[in-house]
Amino acid sequence: MSKKINGGVVIYLSLIVMFVGLAILYFLNSSGTTIFQNFKTKSVRTQLINNISSGLAIATDAQLPEFNENNKIVIQTIEHGTIEIMQRPQYAIRLWGQNEYVGIARSELMKTSSDFTISLWFYPQTGSNNYPLNGEGLFTFGYLTEEESDFGYNGSFVRNGDGSEVRLVFRMALIDNENNHDTIILSSDQILDNSWYFLTITHDQNILKMFINGEMVDSSPAVGVVDWLEATEFSSRDRLFIGKRSADHSSGLFEGSLRNFGKWNTALSTNSIRSIYSQGLEFNPLTIAGDYSSVDNNIVYFKMNENNGNRVYDLSINNIQGFVNVNDLGGGLAVWVAVADSFTKYIKTEFNGYERIEPFR
Repeated sequence: MSKKINGGVVIYLSLIVMFVGLAILYFLNSSGTTIFQNFKTKSVRTQLINNISSGLAIATDAQLPEFNENNKIVIQTIEHGTIEIMQRPQYAIRLWGQNEYVGIARSELMKTSSDFTISLWFYPQTGSNNYPLNGEGLFTFGYLTEEESDFGYNGSFVRNGDGSEVRLVFRMALIDNENNHDTIILSSDQILDNSWYFLTITHDQNILKMFINGEMVDSSPAVGVVDWLEATEFSSRDRLFIGKRSADHSSGLFEGSLRNFGKWNTALSTNSIRSIYSQGLEFNPLTIAGDYSSVDNNIVYFKMNENNGNRVYDLSINNIQGFVNVNDLGGGLAVWVAVADSFTKYIKTEFNGYERIEPFR
């Protein structure tokens, strides 16, 4: 009897040892596989990052060949294998003065009263004596006639008497500390067709400034805040329009291309404005770069580079909607056009069946 019991115990213990051993082997195998996979993933990621770094060095320092018909440059390296540099066209919205414009949804966030910055890239293309037409508007938010009922601000072009020169004029309705109303006007001359300009307006409750291509061209004392008192009386004017002078009229429509309308609730510094200008059309308001760091102050930013449809999308966290008003243009005219000699470049590398793509300028 005791032998049977002992034999049963031995068999029972043997089975336990076997199952425990199998469990340990399974665990070790699973852990080993996971460890190996993690090591492999980390190794691949490291190699891809190294490849990108090497490719960027080559693209920056070397004399690159021309892009092929697929907008690619393929580089064969000894250490890092194949590296591809790709370029994609930059797009802009093209307005033709035929009642096309961009309308932005009504939002109280847009009606900054004190410190603010506005910026916009514009490219006039009227084909009339090399100057924008008199009265063409870049943007409007409010009603500006230099009267007591003025509110908000706008930017438009004004030709001189003989039409030989045009000024870009910015108007802003102001209420000072004693509740007096005034309209502040800034301007810049020498605006020509077929050139890109980067306009920036800043206000810090004391002074209003205008910058063109990163350089201040005009300023005026402006102690007070933007006048929005009449906004509720004129609901049709109580929102932003890009590409026209007045919310109420089809006149004053801009002819040309527009990109990157942005607004901040702070007066950006000169160095910050120059940093934005130096980054060109690729600037991202949500990325700290150079002397620009006002990420949290950005209210709205429309790149206007969608290249399809009738919507423009806000890059800011506020997600304010924008719509393109488009007539049936006909005649082969397009609302979205490629910007000449302007590309977004990317670098691509592959390793062990994995790939990594990063943008670079």
